[in-house]
Amino acid sequence: MPAQPAPVPVVVVQQSAPGAAAEVETQTVSETEVTVATQSTGTGPEVAPPGDTNVHVQVGVSSEAPPIPGRSANSPPAAAPASAEGPPGDEPHLDRFLHGFRLGYLYINDIDGPADSENPSSPTYADRYGIRSPHMFMMGYEAMVRLFGHDWLNVLLIGNVLIAGLEQSRFFPSLNFLLGFEFNQTAQIGVGLSLTPTKDNPGHLMIAAGWTPRVGEFYLPVHFFFVPDINGHHKMGVTLGVTF
Repeated sequence: MPAQPAPVPVVVVQQSAPGAAAEVETQTVSETEVTVATQSTGTGPEVAPPGDTNVHVQVGVSSEAPPIPGRSANSPPAAAPASAEGPPGDEPHLDRFLHGFRLGYLYINDIDGPADSENPSSPTYADRYGIRSPHMFMMGYEAMVRLFGHDWLNVLLIGNVLIAGLEQSRFFPSLNFLLGFEFNQTAQIGVGLSLTPTKDNPGHLMIAAGWTPRVGEFYLPVHFFFVPDINGHHKMGVTLGVTF
């Protein structure tokens, strides 16, 4: 059986009239249907069907895409479409909800003074609560929610539970809620409410500020706090921890 002619890809350029825009079309024909013309442009042999000098067929496979109608060959290449996502690691990922453990130090002012400043004969603060030292160790757990401002400022909603006095065989829990701000995703400041299960003055104002550097997938918060007291038994201290 005779071998069938191999198909040949050709590019057809048609021009309806001199000076008119050319139309480009790619076709596949057999080798027997292609007649090599006597002239060549240097880019490959051209053929012209008899009787039609406005149709030119360029034979061969080109590594370049066919020319686009209405676009000059010397025009700069079209820009690639922008990617919807940047390269990985271009911007750090920020978590909306964070939580983690806290360890800290607490100092209570004037524990040897009267528990009630308006009643000098009242027991001292130390005697009322069985405190032997104004210096206490703290531990607890904290949760935080970020409200993103998509700029240098975020809003923070913070809640934590802290326990102090364990080294003195005492158990002094506190529940704290704060509303704060975060600057450049690193520094924080907040103000809120501190609640303790005591009969006298169970609620206090709390002011806190600190810095939360990021280390890999973790945050290492360092915060200072101050709790004023109307009887002069102010509380102040610092907490350290790991947030994830």
